[in-house]
Amino acid sequence: MGSLSKLLPYTCHELGHPWNHSCFSSSAEVGIIGFIESCKIYGVVYLLTGLVKYRKLNHKYGQKLLRDYITSVCFLTVNAFGYIGSFCILRLLLGCGESGAMIVARKTTSPRKLQGLQPKPQPWLFRRVMSLFTNSHLLCPHRGGCLPNFFVMGVRGFFQGFLMQFSVKLLSSASRFIRHPGKLLDLFFNRNNFNAGLFLAWFISVFKGTCCAGRWWHGKEEASHGAVAGVLSAFAMYFYSAPSLALYMMWKVLECVYEKGCDEGYLPRIPGSVELLYSISTGYLFHVAVMEMHYMKPSYWRFLLRLTWGRLQDYNRHLLTPFGMDSARGLNGIWPKYDLKHVSESVRKMIPNPIVMKL
Repeated sequence: MGSLSKLLPYTCHELGHPWNHSCFSSSAEVGIIGFIESCKIYGVVYLLTGLVKYRKLNHKYGQKLLRDYITSVCFLTVNAFGYIGSFCILRLLLGCGESGAMIVARKTTSPRKLQGLQPKPQPWLFRRVMSLFTNSHLLCPHRGGCLPNFFVMGVRGFFQGFLMQFSVKLLSSASRFIRHPGKLLDLFFNRNNFNAGLFLAWFISVFKGTCCAGRWWHGKEEASHGAVAGVLSAFAMYFYSAPSLALYMMWKVLECVYEKGCDEGYLPRIPGSVELLYSISTGYLFHVAVMEMHYMKPSYWRFLLRLTWGRLQDYNRHLLTPFGMDSARGLNGIWPKYDLKHVSESVRKMIPNPIVMKL
């Protein structure tokens, strides 16, 4: 695409930001819009986080939550602002239209390793079952018996999943429920709320319960316990099928495996690899959004439109058609709204009619 972009005889205004002829104003506008939407998006996320971890709410945890919220808002704002800004800067410096966003992501911390000496397990099944009810293994982090903890985790997970799903739907459509409060009851008893509750109940209780069972069975902590627990808890997807969540968890597992390999010395730790991988992924996402938006997952496209208040849709994809690109598929001759004083004569001739419509 670099060689193609050098051949495009159009200005940034004609190609990338038709809503405003100024590169600086367009970048600042998208940055402000991105900041507003980021505050709203992460406001919901961290509000739900606070509700889930209500027992930890104190002054110190509140400060940490606020810092994380501000960091996340800045993170998403730079993505929105950086795309159109770097688009114009790179076209100015290099004469090409490719760009990407470079974001510094925080490293994830690895879970603590529990260590300790283990007593020999009871040889009698009855005593072992009674121990599960009344006692926890020396390596178990919870209080009370393992089986009661299993049920408590399940019940707590159900209510957390139910309330999280309900809260997301409620906050995202608050204005509609204010106008029609009668629909609030239908939202509360929506099937997705119960499915989300069952998903989290199974996921948490089965994972923790399997780890407890492994400690009692082998008398020690082993990595295989987590592997078996992960496989069994994954069946929670039966209740709440979410491909995006499954993909996220898969990549998170690969990230953890890589970090573990680096910590153990089996894999090299490449400086800046996380930032580089993120910038490549983000650049590819924006590239598809511009060049082949019809192949993009609808939820991703809606998110990008929300983050830019539809500005990304204003990219004039018709100008790419003469170069063999199918980027304007589905636009049906609808062009962005230009200030014709800042448009070249060649582009004016391409506009199908004098009444210029906005996408």
